[in-house]
Amino acid sequence: MPSSAFSYRLSVIGFGIRYPSPMKQPSPPPPRPNPWFLMPRPQPQATLRIFGFPHAGGGSLLFRPWLAQTPSHVEWCLAALPGREQRLNEPPLAQMGPLLEGLALAIAPLLDRPAIFLGHSMGAFIAFELIRKLMARGWAGPQLLAVSGQRAPHLPDPKPPFYHLPDAEFVAAIQRTYQSIPQELLADRALLQIFLPAMRADFTLIDTYRYQPGPPLPLPIVAFGGTDDALVPAANLAAWAQHTRSSFRQHLFAGGHFFLHGVRQEMLTCMLRGE
Repeated sequence: MPSSAFSYRLSVIGFGIRYPSPMKQPSPPPPRPNPWFLMPRPQPQATLRIFGFPHAGGGSLLFRPWLAQTPSHVEWCLAALPGREQRLNEPPLAQMGPLLEGLALAIAPLLDRPAIFLGHSMGAFIAFELIRKLMARGWAGPQLLAVSGQRAPHLPDPKPPFYHLPDAEFVAAIQRTYQSIPQELLADRALLQIFLPAMRADFTLIDTYRYQPGPPLPLPIVAFGGTDDALVPAANLAAWAQHTRSSFRQHLFAGGHFFLHGVRQEMLTCMLRGE
């Protein structure tokens, strides 16, 4: 943006140099929205931020129902990944590396106060790896990592990969494994085609993700799981304890892979207490 002229006139003795006369400087433009993180309920005086990272095929809508149950000193920052919601026209990212790089650059201005990272399913791996990346760049880390519905990263995936399957088989495999696609979407083939690129990219990301060993995190980890989640048995959830040299707590709730919809308040209370 071109610099505005200063508005005063001055004669310099012996030289007669004139300077522009005083004018009011234009107001700076409003800050550009951060496309990677949505803050649906801004809290300028917040003393804590919770960063939410969604499951495969999901978006910020996963965490929006939590807002009404959250105290006013907490501000939610919801990850907005390419290829969905307001970024539907952008190509989705199918590899962990480029996704983490985009998130790391975008999140930097938001790390000016204490934070909790919460990730469900795919989002748990994203949150974990993003913390490792940011701490390698000098950040002290969040006050808590909360993982939900996901095995510890060093364990093998109990399901076979299906990101490479043809569309019909791919959708059937997702529904058979997670029961996560609404019937209305399954019934509308044209609408389903709009969501398929992001879904396939997400499952490519998690099916090809490989944990690289590193030191345990110097911060607490809280792990949440469903008692009926066949993908993440309690032992695989408990294995997250190996990835912290601080405290570890595990909480199991009735339900399957998406148990969290019925226990938002309980999970929020645990996170805010750090337990």
